[in-house]
Amino acid sequence: MIDVIAVHQAPANLAKTNSMAELKSLFTEITGLEKVPSFSDKLAAAKRIFKEYAKAPKHPAPEPVVTHVAEIPEQPTGKVLFNDGDDMADVPPPCTDDSLPDPPPVKLKAKDRTYTFNVSGGSLNDAKIPGQMMVILGEFMDDTDDYSEVALQAVILKIAADGILITKQPAWRIFQYYRPRMIKLGFLSVS
Repeated sequence: MIDVIAVHQAPANLAKTNSMAELKSLFTEITGLEKVPSFSDKLAAAKRIFKEYAKAPKHPAPEPVVTHVAEIPEQPTGKVLFNDGDDMADVPPPCTDDSLPDPPPVKLKAKDRTYTFNVSGGSLNDAKIPGQMMVILGEFMDDTDDYSEVALQAVILKIAADGILITKQPAWRIFQYYRPRMIKLGFLSVS
């Protein structure tokens, strides 16, 4: 059944979007009459519905009735709760079940690689290089030092933290993305 709020539409729109049966049902709902007059077309029915809606008494929405108000107990302030056997407040004791296996050892993400950069000013100008890759290579300009993967991660993260490398992704991920291209162009060697 059509909602009474639908009569706020323009009569032409109301006539277009509803069938004659829906319009008659809406007329009955608004007027309360069981016998609906016969309309010549849907537009005439929609116009008559607007007239009847304007005459109909408006009933405000009833106020919600509050039957019960829950009481919220006051929380103790300034008190730290300790349980017997706890070392810290509100911390459950550790599980002492011996049947659970030890967790697997944590794998280090850094691999045993050594990175060497071979970047000079002239070589950067010759190649077509994306901006983020250019920033990374610019930090290692004329630098022939070898970097372990952990040390290189620290340098890349520092570049991002200083605002030199601008990215929404983790900085190391950006380096990993451009690493094959740097190797292919001869700016980086990995051993």
